[in-house]
Amino acid sequence: MLALVKGEQGSDIGKRPTFADIGESVAKHLGISAGENGKSFL
Repeated sequence: MLALVKGEQGSDIGKRPTFADIGESVAKHLGISAGENGKSFL
């Protein structure tokens, strides 16, 4: 997976155990409250 954040240097986020991490990261970016599953990598 590739994620880009303007003004930030890239880094390895490692293996993620679930696709819910992607959803949590998108939610955090959009300012939506966190769900029960997953962990944001932002």
